[in-house]
Amino acid sequence: MKKHTAIKCVKCGYESNVISDTCIKCGGRLERVCGECGFSNSVEKNYCDECGRLLAPRNEDKTGKTEEMPQFVGATGQEKKPELEIESITETMFGMPAPAQTARKEQKSPVEQKKTQIPEPEVFSDIRRPGERFKWLVPIGFAAFCLFVLALVIYPRVPKIRLMMTAKSYLKELAKGNYEKAYEMLSTNSKASCALKDYINYNREYYSKIGGWEFQDMKIFIMEKNAALIKYRLREGDSAWKDDYISFVRERGEWTRPYIWNLFVPIDEAIARQDYSQALFLAQKLNLTDPVDPRTWGYLCAAEYLMGFYEKALYSCRKTLESVRIYPVGFGKEEVFGFGFYIADSLRYCKKYAEAVREYSNLLENFRPDLKEKCLIIMGRADSMVRLGKYDDAFNDMLDAEAVCGDEVKADAVFLLNMHVSGPEYRVILRQGIENKKTNQKKSTDLYSFRINLWTQSIYIESSAKAADRGQNEKPLSHKKQLSG
Repeated sequence: MKKHTAIKCVKCGYESNVISDTCIKCGGRLERVCGECGFSNSVEKNYCDECGRLLAPRNEDKTGKTEEMPQFVGATGQEKKPELEIESITETMFGMPAPAQTARKEQKSPVEQKKTQIPEPEVFSDIRRPGERFKWLVPIGFAAFCLFVLALVIYPRVPKIRLMMTAKSYLKELAKGNYEKAYEMLSTNSKASCALKDYINYNREYYSKIGGWEFQDMKIFIMEKNAALIKYRLREGDSAWKDDYISFVRERGEWTRPYIWNLFVPIDEAIARQDYSQALFLAQKLNLTDPVDPRTWGYLCAAEYLMGFYEKALYSCRKTLESVRIYPVGFGKEEVFGFGFYIADSLRYCKKYAEAVREYSNLLENFRPDLKEKCLIIMGRADSMVRLGKYDDAFNDMLDAEAVCGDEVKADAVFLLNMHVSGPEYRVILRQGIENKKTNQKKSTDLYSFRINLWTQSIYIESSAKAADRGQNEKPLSHKKQLSG
């Protein structure tokens, strides 16, 4: 005979009819003992943790008989655990079954549902307008569009924002005297050419002379893909506010400060001792470090001109004058005149004589050169005139040069005065003499006709014997071939 499920005290063995955690007699812990396997379960368990049987409470009728609650058998013939239902508060107070309870009671077993289930056509419980089901796409699409427009507006400004933040941070660190932190913001080339110790010493020496300083009103003056120039207002010590500029270059997506002050003096010293190759090396290094500052282009222009690299000097000098117009600091009118002269002279050495004449003339018209500078300009323009075949203009320039330059060009001026107005050129005929042994007479044949320019020391072929035999003498200065010069 199966034992009934009982709630017993672990301490005194009392069987309690009340579901509780503690015994009402001794206060010991209560357990629910399975009537099937005798396993002790916690009081709140409805099924045995050991055998899985229902822990049915004991029922006693009037005759005193005790019986277990029946086990439920499913449609498959196997026992199943019954579902315990708790009466809802609605049903208790008003006698009305709750909707969830009613629906649960009406549920059938899975087997019965499968047998009685008949497929029915799908019917929508709600009838919606055609576009109502896609209303949620409208706010999402609008939000995506706003994000796209916002990205178009903000993204181009990101480099500018980062540039301004870097420039402000760099100047703040300098003003506070935090030179180590400022040094960390320098470009790679700057750090390679200037050690931290030298950077700190130079800034301490410079700012100790001017005292405190402050800045304000920063704004982007020029901005290219990898270079930029910031304009700001500066006040040093008790002096008045003035405009100042600071350049930055971009390396690997980050804006950095190019530092070039330490290279100016070594270049000047190299030029002074006529070590032009060293000056060119340092000038190239300077220009690579800061391609925005016109002073870097100016040093490169002078070094290339002194080395005789006139094509490169022509580009660098023009770049210098272009940057001077944009970057209004660093050079005075005297320096600008010097770069203009380098351009004119480089054009002459590159055999661009017409352009050289225009540049020389502009220097005379737009500047007030001293006598030595004026002498160099007039002599250079006269040389270009000769090479263009404009000997009258060259002659007039030489007369002016005699008055300006003094004894330095007097011999050249006298030489021109004695020359034909067509210029210092001579025609030379190359002839071949053949002696006739019978008559003892010599017969000469013209082989070539040359034109020799004494000024330029150049020789040009004017005609040949074959052309003369055909009656096709070449015109002067046409199809000319330079043999020496």
